[in-house]
Amino acid sequence: MNEDDNNKNRKYPTMDRRVAETYVRESRATNKNALSDPYVKAIRWASDRIGSEGIVAFVTNNSFLKAVAFDGVRRHLARDFSAIVHVDLKGDARTSAERRRQEGGNIFLDAIKVSVGITLLVRKTEKTPYCRISLYQARDYLASEAKGELLDNAGSYSSMKFEPVTLDDSGDWVFGTSGLGYEKHLPIGGKETTRRVEGSRTGTEAVVFRSSSNGLKSNRDMWAYNFDRVSLQANITKTADFYNDEMSRWQRSQDRANVDAFVRYDPASISWSRDLKLDLKRGRNLEFSERKIRRALYRPFTRRSVYFDRLLNEEIYSLTSILPNSDSEEENRLIVISDIGFRSPHAALATNLLPDVHLCGSDAFQCFPFYTYAEDGTNRRENITDWALEQFRARYQDPSITKWDIFHYIYAFLHHPEYRERYAANLRRELPRIPFASSASSSLALSSRAERDRPKDGHAESRDLLSAGTRQCPYGKLSAEAKERVLSDVRAIQDAGEPHPVSQDDARVFRALAKAGQRLAEIHVHYEQQPEYPLTKVEKPGEKLDYRVSKMKLSKDKTSLIYNQFLTLSGIPPETYEYRLGNRSALEWVIDQYQVSTDKRSGITNDPNRTDDPQYILRLVGQVIAVSLETVRIVRALPSLGFSS
Repeated sequence: MNEDDNNKNRKYPTMDRRVAETYVRESRATNKNALSDPYVKAIRWASDRIGSEGIVAFVTNNSFLKAVAFDGVRRHLARDFSAIVHVDLKGDARTSAERRRQEGGNIFLDAIKVSVGITLLVRKTEKTPYCRISLYQARDYLASEAKGELLDNAGSYSSMKFEPVTLDDSGDWVFGTSGLGYEKHLPIGGKETTRRVEGSRTGTEAVVFRSSSNGLKSNRDMWAYNFDRVSLQANITKTADFYNDEMSRWQRSQDRANVDAFVRYDPASISWSRDLKLDLKRGRNLEFSERKIRRALYRPFTRRSVYFDRLLNEEIYSLTSILPNSDSEEENRLIVISDIGFRSPHAALATNLLPDVHLCGSDAFQCFPFYTYAEDGTNRRENITDWALEQFRARYQDPSITKWDIFHYIYAFLHHPEYRERYAANLRRELPRIPFASSASSSLALSSRAERDRPKDGHAESRDLLSAGTRQCPYGKLSAEAKERVLSDVRAIQDAGEPHPVSQDDARVFRALAKAGQRLAEIHVHYEQQPEYPLTKVEKPGEKLDYRVSKMKLSKDKTSLIYNQFLTLSGIPPETYEYRLGNRSALEWVIDQYQVSTDKRSGITNDPNRTDDPQYILRLVGQVIAVSLETVRIVRALPSLGFSS
């Protein structure tokens, strides 16, 4: 409730310095706060202590395996040790829906929320050409007791079926089969991927989007968001008055040694955070302004009012230059995507409203706008770079391609099942890279033949097919013929000196994707203006006509929705649930969000029912089903892809 109830990490100067000069320095992540976790310090301490030979063994949080902030940890471990053995017992309770069920029970009987792993780090005196990394993953859906039996019955680690983990060019760990040639595609943007065009005198950015921003992070959602504008105003006024009183009391106080101990913790009046305490110490007054109440997309197809203010929101990032005022909502469009290191499936959603940082769940989300502005709403600029426009026009030999075409092409590409499946591992490590789509028959299109040749019985000893010994091949045992086909594909996408032959089919694929993306963006942004899907309305005899919602509930077969005690909606098509954003379908997000809730600590009630429009939620259900069905239809009809650099 209040800065994790003031539970800050203890400082260890020596180990903090060692972590900073090794793991933190090696990390490419922007946010490295996770590296302050005590178990990271413990691994660093033990790695230093064993000297030239020894074994480090830990039971820890599993985050270091894949989380982006831990890329420096992984690189160092691969360099510092001769062999690494890891048993992934899963059990992450911070996930949701199907992913939560796959994680299964926690080995510690759900006493903790994070996933758990057993790690053996082996260092030998004699030098080895590379670190041998072996991973065992518990099966999905295993209960806590079953995981305990798994360990009891394992005997030696050598009796468990491990799979090798490979290293990419940067020395980071690669799980499964990362998409070949991903690094050759156009970086969408973001600090991690911003680079300069070689030989450019002007320093043109070689990215698609010049600017991006994380979503809005309030750290006090119950106060900062509300379905009802009047209720939001009352809540903000109350917390502003309390904060200003505390600031005045602080300024009058003679003892200012510890702000944590000084401020009053009244959950019915305020939710403290680190930045809000710093603002109090700096003497920054909180003044309510009605113009700061804005519209926001809190969750998929869930619009709420938000108090958009630098002081009261923990982080607003660059959103003031993306949606500086209500007028910008009318013309701007944002593609909001899962940030790197996400736990739930990759998601993308277009909007014209302020997006919450956790738009589609517990993961962080980042937005890429078409326009950017000065903070006063002037100086509108197109955010897609001229460099990117030149790349697309040259690639498809079409000078009529516009930046809006590119924007919509990208939105369609981010929905394409082939793209999401092929690059699933890559998308967890960095922001999307955008390929040039080729027709499936293109001579340089990457086919799936290497995947078809992949054996079904696991991995063999891995070798790099391009430069022996420097990197491991992710495909296991391949026939000589299959290896040559893989090599042919890899060389094709890596040969920067050979121009890609453009066919009319390639240009048609681009136009088809741009058109599909335009329609997807239209129905996702303007979902409230879409026609309703015709559901069957079953009214309960004897009940009074009522459109008010307390909490909706799906039937077991998900074909009916119990809207309230008076009304049931039936005839929901199964395809509705194919349109998913993170771990839930769009309809399930609406059902989850549109309910009356009262926060136990603050006493704040959030009621989605509208007195001026009693049938809004009823209409919304039908509209979201219609949007879902059209989204599924459009995605299914997307052209089969080839990928070229």
